[in-house]
Amino acid sequence: MARYAPNHMKSRVAKRSIKIGGHRSSVSLEEGFWNALKEIAFAQRTSVQCIVSRVASEGTFRNLSSAIRVFVLHYYIDQKVTSQTPVAAFHKHREDDRRSDR
Repeated sequence: MARYAPNHMKSRVAKRSIKIGGHRSSVSLEEGFWNALKEIAFAQRTSVQCIVSRVASEGTFRNLSSAIRVFVLHYYIDQKVTSQTPVAAFHKHREDDRRSDR
């Protein structure tokens, strides 16, 4: 069934190791969710590790990857996205970095 999905609907799953409560944990998420976590961390002036630790400590879900996806979804639902948001600033910062690398 996935072979019929439009290309823009496909997303590569990436596994990353994150330290949570002093222990390494492996988390598998689609790249879009990793990118969203980076945006949120930038907006909140914290790290992805801190956000994941906070989500894990809530213990709402047995599956940490699912809990992170729900956290990201709720974050963006709660945001009023305008061109002046920290998320927009994050993208501008990344674009500026790309230009300076050239």
